Amino acid sequence: MQGGGVKSGRLVLLALLIIQAVSFRSWGQSYTGDARRIGMGGTGENENIASQMIANEQEYRSIVIPLGLIQVIRDRRYLYPDDDAFNPVRALEDIANPLHLMAGRGAATGTFVTDLVNGTLSRDLNRYRGFVPAKEITAQGLAAPNFGHVFRFRKDTDGNFDGIYLGAGPYLSAKTVFNVDDELRQLLASSQDVLLSNAHLRMADQSFGEEAAAITLGYRGRMALPGRSRFNGRTGIYIASNFHYLRGFRYDSADLQVQLDTDATGLVTLNPNTIPIAAMHSYSNKGNGFALDMGVGAVVDRWQFGVGANGIANRIDWDNPRLEQITLQSLFDGSNFVRQPLASNLSTTRVELPVDTNGNVGYNGNSWAALVQVGHGFQGNTFHGGIEKRIGPIALRGGARFSKELWHPAAGIGLNLTKRFGIDVAAFDTTSNIQEERRAAFAVSLRFNRPPKEN
Repeated sequence: MQGGGVKSGRLVLLALLIIQAVSFRSWGQSYTGDARRIGMGGTGENENIASQMIANEQEYRSIVIPLGLIQVIRDRRYLYPDDDAFNPVRALEDIANPLHLMAGRGAATGTFVTDLVNGTLSRDLNRYRGFVPAKEITAQGLAAPNFGHVFRFRKDTDGNFDGIYLGAGPYLSAKTVFNVDDELRQLLASSQDVLLSNAHLRMADQSFGEEAAAITLGYRGRMALPGRSRFNGRTGIYIASNFHYLRGFRYDSADLQVQLDTDATGLVTLNPNTIPIAAMHSYSNKGNGFALDMGVGAVVDRWQFGVGANGIANRIDWDNPRLEQITLQSLFDGSNFVRQPLASNLSTTRVELPVDTNGNVGYNGNSWAALVQVGHGFQGNTFHGGIEKRIGPIALRGGARFSKELWHPAAGIGLNLTKRFGIDVAAFDTTSNIQEERRAAFAVSLRFNRPPKEN
């Protein structure tokens, strides 16, 4: 056996919660900085790359005011694996929604997870009533911003062009499947003490995460609409495609099992027959793969349309994955986690991600705007939709999104302080927490309006 100390075991738990946070980011507006879009039910996810070309020519730019970082900084002790206050669940909420203020951040987490991690669990589980994790959480996500430039080899005076896109960026993918025993949830949710004699209470989490860099070669093109004169500087058909070469730097996969055995009196037994906390951890430091994105968009007068697919044939083959077991032998005496290297018979591990298909329709009139976006991918079927009504310098907004079988409302307001500058505020509903509780969150961003283009 090889002792890794408190820190090594907790680092694996920290990796798990980061994996979950990357997954959770697809649940809502947590990583979207544009409060105007949030107030209309949008998130910025599931967009095809042609629609992003159109967005790059939109009439404004936004800068998020990250008020949520105040809460994250206040909770920073929960993020440190070598701090006795380390709490993966509390830290997960902060990483999953770092930008925006969230009501009830860290509510009802109690000391259950902290005591598990520190090996100082109370034998009476009723002490932890009030913290009720969801029965099952399945989430998957991809964070892959790409930064680059379009080299135009053909262009005309109307703005039509053909070009080659060269870019690069991080490529972070993750998936988590978390389950909690019904008996344990019922005890934690009870308003009075519960006696569970000779019970076997389980929690399990299966997660994986990938860290890679994407080197991207793509095509960008814009052409005129047949038989239609220009209405504004954005009118036209937009076509885009990307080929990503993926160079992997880290792959982690963990199968975490927690079992709490009780005795005849309902207390967690001091001498369990099974290891209370055990994780099978597989990892690799080198991988290679690729992915394809394709999209088509159009602006027709005040209307905008788009369809696309991201992550076609997505895959990374990870070389020489290594395997280890990480265990905590006692829940009560402050023991450290122990690491034991194991033999692996795999030469490569392939990870494939779902194809993310999408479509959108938008309208931008003189006094009102609307958007509708549908997709299918990491979170199953998704929908985002909303409207904006402009009354002088004020804009009123409302919308909703559908994800993981839940509807989430949103609302917002914008104020143009000058013709070129405004501020946007939005309130939205989120369930990006391990309890899957509905909580209110608030986003604020600054908006810099562009002057209208000449027709």
